[in-house]
Amino acid sequence: MTARWFADRITLYQLLHTHPGWSNRQLAMDTHRSIGWVKKWKARFGSPPHPDPQTVCQSQSRARKTPAAPWTERVITYILELRDTLSAQYNRIVGAKTILAYLQRDPDLASEPLPTSPVTIWKILRQHQRIYQRHAPLMWSRLSP
Repeated sequence: MTARWFADRITLYQLLHTHPGWSNRQLAMDTHRSIGWVKKWKARFGSPPHPDPQTVCQSQSRARKTPAAPWTERVITYILELRDTLSAQYNRIVGAKTILAYLQRDPDLASEPLPTSPVTIWKILRQHQRIYQRHAPLMWSRLSP
């Protein structure tokens, strides 16, 4: 599939060189792609187009370019405190969504960067051993008689 996408990009690159006056609609019809796709790749090729089509037609990585900023110790300790105090208040183990709701209401942490996803709360709780990890049951082999 990626080879086909690469071939479509090379085709667009060649069409831009052979027919510079064509509209985006004509280019999209000739490459059997959408107008948005043509606009995106025309912008990536640049004006004037990059001299080497092999490098400019490569897809771009969707991975993070910079690592995520670590959470402050104050935020982490407050999340762990919320887990303990809310569990006692509600008489059950509270989840990440409840912790997140209380975390966003606190005016003391308004200046701190706060997690916005329950998944982030779960990761913090897992790192500090606040979530019980279930393991697969061990399979004992039968002893031969």
